[in-house]
Amino acid sequence: MSTPAPNDRRIAIVTGGARGLGLAIAQRLSRDGVHCALWDLDLERAARSAAGLPGARAYRVDVTDYAAVEAATQAVMQDYGRIDILINSAGANGPIAPLIDYPLDAWRRLIALNLDGVFHCCRAVGKVMIERNQGRIVNMSSIGGKEGNAGASCYAAAKAGVIALTKAFGKELALTGI
Repeated sequence: MSTPAPNDRRIAIVTGGARGLGLAIAQRLSRDGVHCALWDLDLERAARSAAGLPGARAYRVDVTDYAAVEAATQAVMQDYGRIDILINSAGANGPIAPLIDYPLDAWRRLIALNLDGVFHCCRAVGKVMIERNQGRIVNMSSIGGKEGNAGASCYAAAKAGVIALTKAFGKELALTGI
């Protein structure tokens, strides 16, 4: 990526941006001159992470809650005036257990985070990008979504869903600048 002029910085939302892969992605984007909106459940940690990135801001966002995602999308638009990039990296592995013993509450929670969260963010941020006919969306999945892993049925199912959601949404956006 080339570094844009200071008054034309690209803006990226990075979900799960307070640590791990999300933070590493935000750090890389920042080195390329992108200002990052770090979305995470842990606002304190996100704020510490954002403090180390020029132009970054932290937002407490529960991606499993569509209303929270919509509100955060509007907050980013108010703070930055645009959204150019969405990186859906929030996620968790969850318990390792045979499918017949998989905890029901863990299943629901992890599907909500790993699949519904991607849907919520694509839907809310996608609307903003479609209005501008411009943007980039990156949805993080896993080889587990293609191959499945014994004891990780929930994670595999959610990540397979992300792969299919990405293909379908990509086809819907094929004639746009996204």
